[in-house]
Amino acid sequence: FMPHNWYDTPNIHFCTVKDFDLMCVEKSIKVLNKTVVNLEHQGSLAMKLFPNFLGEIAIYQIPKGLNIFVKSNLKVSKKDMGLSVACDGVCLTLISFKLKLMEFYLSKETLVRSKFQYLKIKDVINLELPLKYGTKISGHICQGHIDTIATVTNIKKIDKAYLFEFKIPIKERKNLIEKASICVNGISLTISKVSKKGFQIWVIPHTYNETNLSTIKKNDLVNIEIDILSKYVRNYFNAKK
Repeated sequence: FMPHNWYDTPNIHFCTVKDFDLMCVEKSIKVLNKTVVNLEHQGSLAMKLFPNFLGEIAIYQIPKGLNIFVKSNLKVSKKDMGLSVACDGVCLTLISFKLKLMEFYLSKETLVRSKFQYLKIKDVINLELPLKYGTKISGHICQGHIDTIATVTNIKKIDKAYLFEFKIPIKERKNLIEKASICVNGISLTISKVSKKGFQIWVIPHTYNETNLSTIKKNDLVNIEIDILSKYVRNYFNAKK
């Protein structure tokens, strides 16, 4: 993507520092460090690289992230810029929208925490708009803050329902409680059984057909958000010890 006013040369694209700053704001790009040099810094490495440059040269340090583009029939418009959208359970900010194509920026932290580090073109993800005050809450409160990634170890169809089994990292197993809520790829579900290495959930046909649970297979990865109440209670009692 390019900001408003770029000045093209055969090998390098120039823009003003102001335009680049504006692009960082519009694209939600976090700037870790910024250094601006000009004609007063003749001895700097930047000026040695461009000895005849008469303007300013800015050096930006930004975290390594990723911009993703999601095609969907979700009802949003350009007026919804900055809206939070749950993408497979990850709370992401809508930064552009055109022709049913939504753009989101994933920070390095988001990539490390979620399965999006393995995202591929044409992958199917679950989408959900934010909850509005005054509307009914069906399920449990999900923040969109992914705790870890789980691996699908088994899928069984029993009658009309589906039994999913997941393996979860050891450090998160202490937060699993039978009959408690858990968020899997952004879907509010109930833990039916806590196993030695993870947990099981039952999925009814409607949920299976309306989400990407119908596309996942054994050994696939899913985003997991532990029930916030479970984490708060455990943290409270640990602090009192």
